Amino acid sequence: VLQKCMNEHSASQPVEYLVANSVDQLEPGRLGDINVVIHAVFAGGKAAIIQELWPSLKQLEWVHSLSTGVDGLVPVLRQCDGSSQTPVTNAKGAFNRSLAEWCITAFLHFNKQIPRVMQNKKDKTWDKFIMNELAGATVGFLGFGSIAQSTVPICRALGMKVIGLRRRKDGPGSELADEIYTFEELDEFVGLCDFVVCTLPATANTYHLCHAKTFEAMKSSAIFVSIGRGTCVNEEDLEVALNTGTIAGAALDVFEREPLSSKSGLWNCENLLLTAHNADNTESYMNDTWRVYLENFELLSNHQTDQMSTIDLEAGY
Repeated sequence: VLQKCMNEHSASQPVEYLVANSVDQLEPGRLGDINVVIHAVFAGGKAAIIQELWPSLKQLEWVHSLSTGVDGLVPVLRQCDGSSQTPVTNAKGAFNRSLAEWCITAFLHFNKQIPRVMQNKKDKTWDKFIMNELAGATVGFLGFGSIAQSTVPICRALGMKVIGLRRRKDGPGSELADEIYTFEELDEFVGLCDFVVCTLPATANTYHLCHAKTFEAMKSSAIFVSIGRGTCVNEEDLEVALNTGTIAGAALDVFEREPLSSKSGLWNCENLLLTAHNADNTESYMNDTWRVYLENFELLSNHQTDQMSTIDLEAGY
């Protein structure tokens, strides 16, 4: 599908794509002609190659990641001289629709007690229990970027209260939340939530941000949802929290090491909804990420790189 996208773009625009997964696969004489570098980690692209190529990329104007996560790309670019002067973008926003749906699925899974419903069916038990509602519940987003902001309208439609936690209270989109908190207020923040959704990127500052103390600060009836980067969660602490009833349940789509080891105790947690980092792995995945790339390509072509939503190499996202 990626090759098809490139072919169609080349047919409609004066652009040529050079595809390689090693330096040896590129003609040395062509390196000076390259204007754009695209990192496709899902296609086996190795970020380290960019560092090897960097000194020869005399005409480079832009670096783009077809994935949202750039935790593998950023450390490499930090080692490249002058990289801070080159716009770096990612697939921000490409998969928000599916990720928002996954979040709501996680909420409903626990709120409507789906495991209980399925067990009742298996046991042929007519269990006329009181059905919960999401209306009136508080959802708190750790990280209030594009994923969170795309999920907010659905939460609103279901009657939920929305709060967010981010570096700056006045960051773009903060007006979508009822209240915004800062990282210094993390424990207070999670204590207010019925659902805590971690959408944070992988950086040195977010590593294991969600740990034992965080789970202890949550309501015992609360649900923890992780949809950003797995490194933000101390999985051993989460396992303990789930098994001891510190929190009521969790839903994880991302993990510190993937695939998740069969030896991980998380597999045995009955109050855990677990998917294999495929919340965004939709039929339209490639078309969605390519659409974001083309939007940025258009900005580059029109000399409007200042309008790109760029990665802050120092911050890591």
